[in-house]
Amino acid sequence: MTRYYWMGGNRSYEQDRFFEQSLDKSQWQKAESAEKWDACWYTGMPDQNDFSEVGPER
Repeated sequence: MTRYYWMGGNRSYEQDRFFEQSLDKSQWQKAESAEKWDACWYTGMPDQNDFSEVGPER
């Protein structure tokens, strides 16, 4: 089963690299948008709309 991650906010390359390297590439794929993700890497203050429908599984 493929799961999706999304990265947002004011991030640096080093922060992205750390997060992406920690994921098992056979199970995780980068989400194309902020609407569909199972894990999120966000730096800074997120927009409330990005997280308005986040359930406990995220």
